[in-house]
Amino acid sequence: ENFDEYLFTGAELAAEFNTIDNLLVRLGYTYLETEDNTGSGKDELQYRPKHRITLESRYKSAWGFTPYISFVYVADQYFYGKGGTPYDPPPKAKLDDYMVVNVKLNYTIKKNITVYAGADNFLDENYDQSYGYPLSGRYISAGTEWRF
Repeated sequence: ENFDEYLFTGAELAAEFNTIDNLLVRLGYTYLETEDNTGSGKDELQYRPKHRITLESRYKSAWGFTPYISFVYVADQYFYGKGGTPYDPPPKAKLDDYMVVNVKLNYTIKKNITVYAGADNFLDENYDQSYGYPLSGRYISAGTEWRF
């Protein structure tokens, strides 16, 4: 199938701050406008969020601890159901907006040995990136990393 009649227009802004020693803060925003010009009756492409905001931060302390946190917020994402005719487009629906928070704490024992614990989707948010395919809930992990 040829997809040469899709149109993507958008902008992405990103900033990184290192104003305090050992502190990193990254902020990002993405705006995406899509068009389906194939004559399918669809206004836009499905599963392409219009707004995406990201924030992440990491601090390396003098005591060997490195806390990390990230936020991702996704809004205005649509999908199409089955059906429709050349005169009646397929039904359009909106996926719920969602925010996912990830946290992690590292502790450096020696230069090449680190232990860590973290949680992805820390707030246990229920969300779908595609209709009918929910993503997993909170995921907690811990371990050791040895570099040589």
